[in-house]
Amino acid sequence: MRIANTLGFLAAFGLMTGGMFAPASAQAAQVIIDDFGVGEVGSGTFATDSSLPRTKDGQYHPGGSGNGNHLLNNGNFATWTPDLTAGDWLVEVWNPTVDTGITTNTTTVNHAGGSTDYTFYQPDLGGDWAALGFHSFNSGTGGNVTISSATQYAYADAVRFTSVDDLPTASFELGSAFARSQSGNGWFVGTKNDLVSNSAGDTHSFTIDVTAGTYNINYQYWDGGARSDDTTIEIWDGAAKLDTIILDQNNNLDDFTTVDLGAYTFSSSTAEIRTIASGNDHASVYGVDLTVVPEPASLALLGVGAGLMLAGRRRAHA
Repeated sequence: MRIANTLGFLAAFGLMTGGMFAPASAQAAQVIIDDFGVGEVGSGTFATDSSLPRTKDGQYHPGGSGNGNHLLNNGNFATWTPDLTAGDWLVEVWNPTVDTGITTNTTTVNHAGGSTDYTFYQPDLGGDWAALGFHSFNSGTGGNVTISSATQYAYADAVRFTSVDDLPTASFELGSAFARSQSGNGWFVGTKNDLVSNSAGDTHSFTIDVTAGTYNINYQYWDGGARSDDTTIEIWDGAAKLDTIILDQNNNLDDFTTVDLGAYTFSSSTAEIRTIASGNDHASVYGVDLTVVPEPASLALLGVGAGLMLAGRRRAHA
């Protein structure tokens, strides 16, 4: 379930239940800044020092046509500056579908606590939002998101900010595009566009800043004959390891497989999902989905709303 769909559902749900989740608050709690101003929400600006407008598959250009994103030349950058109310916001970047020649770049979130850098990776992926984490922002336009092309090219398209207060339940995807790091020299892009290594001890990490709460984790990888039957998955909450899972990735399904790793409670820190190669064939990692699990109070509120809906239907048929 994407965040946009969830917010739309909650808005409609609010209308049916007497306004518990009003469409106006959902709208005010989300800001979308697009390089061409298409489908924007809230207030913000886009700027780039030097780039060439491009049309690519998977661009964020709803309801429009023509140039939909910017190609940043070697060494150039683009900046999205939102006008936000003070608080915690989930930051997501739209990733266009791009050429395999576009490789690693840097995405920086400048927030109230300083700045956080993420790895920006764009090979054969895109057409969706990818999360950079929850960050605290001051009121106004003091924060921003910057993509730098460094020594490669990069595509700049749209950035979305969603208030934590508007996420009683939502799902967001890290994918293999953002917020990842790796140790060891064996990692490379496999024939299925997953990241693989057969060097024992090589570690790949998805790391995201989270607000305190419970999150359900889905883990994505390629399941084929050339993948390891004893890949190690570790779940970390900051410096504390929550769980270790041994995953058999060699079931010859020859398809991307998603495994539900379960629900984990994180402090107001970082959630990290590590993939560790055993050296017994190739460990595979493609992406991770995190879904916010509602607090009991939120579940109770939703339950009350559902009860009101049923009561209304009974009265209508009485």
